[in-house]
Amino acid sequence: RGGEGYGWGAVMPAHIIRNILGIRETEEPDRFLLSPNLPQAFLNSGAVYGIENLALRPGRLSVRYEVGEHGKLKITGACGGRSVLVDDLEAGSRVPSGDVRNFSFEAQNRRVYRITCAAPGPHA
Repeated sequence: RGGEGYGWGAVMPAHIIRNILGIRETEEPDRFLLSPNLPQAFLNSGAVYGIENLALRPGRLSVRYEVGEHGKLKITGACGGRSVLVDDLEAGSRVPSGDVRNFSFEAQNRRVYRITCAAPGPHA
């Protein structure tokens, strides 16, 4: 018996999103950090993990991790129809990430990527 039995269930999704999927907000409203932190037991070739329709400023976010050979990840996703830029913060470089509205790139587990979801321009 105890009065706090519901607490862990309420915060568990936030822990998974932040600490395993590695989705973290920043002080800039159009950016977030993506740092996959999948445990070794999850890194089986062909395994897929992700989340869809996550309410994250500036809108809705979908992210999908597909595990490749030797634990490499293919990350795909979308920022609710906004233009997307991906930066590898450890390498200090922009990552080629597919078309403008979706992102798709090869990644490493436990590496930090900055995703910028820019508002569509006037001609979008």
